Amino acid sequence: MTPHQHLVGIPCPQCKLSLLRSPTTVNPTIVFCDVCLAGGPYDAVIEGKSPVDTNYVTREVAKGMLLEILELRF
Repeated sequence: MTPHQHLVGIPCPQCKLSLLRSPTTVNPTIVFCDVCLAGGPYDAVIEGKSPVDTNYVTREVAKGMLLEILELRF
């Protein structure tokens, strides 16, 4: 997937930015907001079965996923 393909097109209910799909190495797949750290299970959020939860991921986890999405591994 390209970095652009990780945008899921669903706005974060808190900060209104697009949620991101986690990298393929994260199992189960989640969606998350890299600004306010909200998120939830990918399938449940996409299908509207589950709301986006606040503080779903930690700042460190979000940063790691962003680095992997952007392929900036050090």
